Amino acid sequence: MIKTISKDVTELMDFMTKKDCKELKELIILHPEAPLLIFAGEEAYGGEYAYESVDGSDISVKELTIYGDQWLDRSDYEEILWEDMSDDEQCENLSDDEFKEEFDKIVAETAFVKAIVVYVG
Repeated sequence: MIKTISKDVTELMDFMTKKDCKELKELIILHPEAPLLIFAGEEAYGGEYAYESVDGSDISVKELTIYGDQWLDRSDYEEILWEDMSDDEQCENLSDDEFKEEFDKIVAETAFVKAIVVYVG
């Protein structure tokens, strides 16, 4: 038998959220200007329906940038940038100090946005 939801708003809200959204609500109140980004891992989609409700696995405020087609936090960005620069022909003749200086310059010129990030799946 199909379980129906009564007209009780509390029951409906409990069904919709499935989890306490207290942490998300607190972050939104603390950072009202920050955009909300939601990232769904491939395991979040079961394939049975076009859209599915999934659980949030991590909610936090992060400083992110876009590099290529990926949103990255500062440490991931620096790690990937370092690797990419190490493989770049234009950087191969730089001394260690010159390489570090160029790396630091690029990181300093990179824009980061503070956002509330929700990872689901």
